[in-house]
Amino acid sequence: MKKIIAFTLRGCPYCYSAQEAYKKLQQKPEYKDVAIDWIDEEEHPDLATKYDHYYCPSLFVDGKKIYEAHPGDNDDYIYGMVENAMHEALA
Repeated sequence: MKKIIAFTLRGCPYCYSAQEAYKKLQQKPEYKDVAIDWIDEEEHPDLATKYDHYYCPSLFVDGKKIYEAHPGDNDDYIYGMVENAMHEALA
């Protein structure tokens, strides 16, 4: 299984939505073993600068950017992108 890293910020509503989507998706049998390393950018700026992204959350699978949030993304879209990253990790 490939490694998923997600960069987040405290208080970010898009990050909250992504984490909630992850919790729901982990209840599906095909995703129950998929792990995401949630990394707070403010706590680990040295790591965050090594990845090409601007907005949070940003999800990377084995170093490849799968999703970067944009203002206006809704919960359903974020759910789909988190699912896409989890699916990619299994491929």
